[in-house]
Amino acid sequence: MIDIFDKKLSIFSSGSGCLTTGLIWNSIGPMFKILPALLLFFSPFLHSAESPKILILVVASDNLPVYHELQKGWRSYMRSDPEHIEAYFVKANPNLLAPVEIKDDTIWVRTSAEASHILHKTISALEFLLERINNEFNYVIRTNLSTFYIYPRLLDFCKTLPPAGCYCGDNTGGDSIIGSGAGIIFSSDVIDFLVESKAQYINTRDSVDDCVIGFFLKKYNILLNRHYKINIESLSDWHHYKHNFPDNIFQVRVKTNTADEYGRLPNDMTVYSGLCDMFYNSDKNEEHPGK
Repeated sequence: MIDIFDKKLSIFSSGSGCLTTGLIWNSIGPMFKILPALLLFFSPFLHSAESPKILILVVASDNLPVYHELQKGWRSYMRSDPEHIEAYFVKANPNLLAPVEIKDDTIWVRTSAEASHILHKTISALEFLLERINNEFNYVIRTNLSTFYIYPRLLDFCKTLPPAGCYCGDNTGGDSIIGSGAGIIFSSDVIDFLVESKAQYINTRDSVDDCVIGFFLKKYNILLNRHYKINIESLSDWHHYKHNFPDNIFQVRVKTNTADEYGRLPNDMTVYSGLCDMFYNSDKNEEHPGK
């Protein structure tokens, strides 16, 4: 990746204090708001042929049987490319002694496991890893258990993204400008900005986490760069895509529509296990040998 502005945009630097000092912000604010547009314009010249280093944070819980099984699905491939991708589950434990702890492949955050606390769980994990994010990773992906990624395709796609000012993902539907929480790709400088600016949005309770983040970034002209994913909502969908999988898709959302959340388990795992076999277990699948 080509470093610009000393790898980080200087206005994001946690040591500068510019995001907390009103006078300085007033002087650089107008410049900051046009930077994403400039980066987007020049991004074709800033792309690197080298594979980026990506951190993946998977929001997770053990509240439903299907969540337990989806974690097994993720574990079958989440550490399959340690040179380029490092992945963790992010879970809540209100009785945790420390604010954040890492144990094996899980980041534990001291908060409630309720959905309304996903934003806090996400930002706490990012803040805990911020030094590593600033120095080791080009991009961070915040995703969830029901999402499946095809790592080689994901890496190829990230080579096309701007190295800074990046907020990328499928949207939440229609003409939405908000990246779906099922999978959002951020460049490391945007993560730094989100963590340093958390006081401005962290206590928002009238919206879900992906909307809070998306609308906050929009205030600073950091706009969604949309990519497409496949949503598999039934076994019929799966039977179609199993034999007609698009070459340009690297993200799949697996959430079958059933009468209740408990009924998702057999269908979701049929699909998720099938995807793992298709793209990671080449000995079980000759049509898509892990590409």
